[in-house]
Amino acid sequence: MLRRVALKVIRRGQVSADNRRRFEREQKVQARLHQSNIVPIHASGAEDDIDYFAMQYVEGASLNHVVRALKDHEAVPPGSKTPSLAKLVESMVERKTPTMASLDASTKTEPGPKIAISRPHGEPARVGFTTEYYRSVAEALADAADALHVAHGQQIIHRDIKPSNLMVDRHGHCWILDFGLAAGLASDAASSSSHGNIEHTRGAGGTPQYMAPEHHRGFPDVRSDIWSLGATLYELLTLETAFTGDSNDEIRKSIESTTPRWPRTVNPGIPSDLDAICQRAMQKDADERYPTAKDFAEDLRRWLTGYSTTAHPGWSKLRPVRLWAIRNKGLGSDDLRIADRNRSRFRGNSTRPQIGRRRSSGIETRRSAAKDAGKAWTPTPFPRGRL
Repeated sequence: MLRRVALKVIRRGQVSADNRRRFEREQKVQARLHQSNIVPIHASGAEDDIDYFAMQYVEGASLNHVVRALKDHEAVPPGSKTPSLAKLVESMVERKTPTMASLDASTKTEPGPKIAISRPHGEPARVGFTTEYYRSVAEALADAADALHVAHGQQIIHRDIKPSNLMVDRHGHCWILDFGLAAGLASDAASSSSHGNIEHTRGAGGTPQYMAPEHHRGFPDVRSDIWSLGATLYELLTLETAFTGDSNDEIRKSIESTTPRWPRTVNPGIPSDLDAICQRAMQKDADERYPTAKDFAEDLRRWLTGYSTTAHPGWSKLRPVRLWAIRNKGLGSDDLRIADRNRSRFRGNSTRPQIGRRRSSGIETRRSAAKDAGKAWTPTPFPRGRL
């Protein structure tokens, strides 16, 4: 059967025991996992002493391509609004932006140390993000979280979740790539032999700026993947990495001891609930994060459908009304106008001048009548209701 596939090989100059072991591990893990957001393997083998495996071909772009293209204004002209990820990727694929060409040419099977490079803190975002963009980011990462939950259910942790290992196709569908650093959980050690002898390693393998504090200490678990996915969400929202440093050791110390500038501090236009979801996913204490990747995905979808998230940052009097408006598009604008009018009436707000004038006129009439009768009179304050 003829079909287009993506072929992964170890380049001749990079053949080593470590690379070969990582290559074999990736095949075993991806063959074991069956989920609509994990790229499946069709075949593997060797030809002229070159090991290879064939995967489903996904026409799209990895998220690090998207972030770089947005930074360099390749996907969206300066001052323009950012469309959804699907539209961005389609534009990048059709035009083959310089970022994609350069990154594709420099892709290696075994990457070296990567140092975070970001915009200076405090520099305003150079592109205008839209609700469409934010929603597409949430949808893509919810898909990725679903895939991670399946892997975690098979007692496998990815250990290298980052933008370059997440690909989005033309339809906005997100795919997880590169299980070369995946490891089995200790609780699965007894059954590892029946699943291709997946290693149950403990160590700090991964990309430093996307590794959770406990991962840097050599003890990753499923919540470490959640932290890495949160760091990816941070980068898609702000176009900068959460932690930077001149060396891997500096990045590690920063992750373990400092708090990043949360997304809404970098870009105030980010929805508050999306910012709160990112913060919860990136808590330093693993017990304060989402307990499972499924919980992370469900909170993203709560925000997408207009329901309260488990990570919401606080209570606003109009928040339930605004969430209702999101869930019931078409009636939302009228409902918000009614809510604003009621709030103004309760508070005697000057944004409703006719109400203020009527109230002032009534007060003066009663005060004059009381004065003529030789009595003191104090107006009763308007009630402050809660919507």
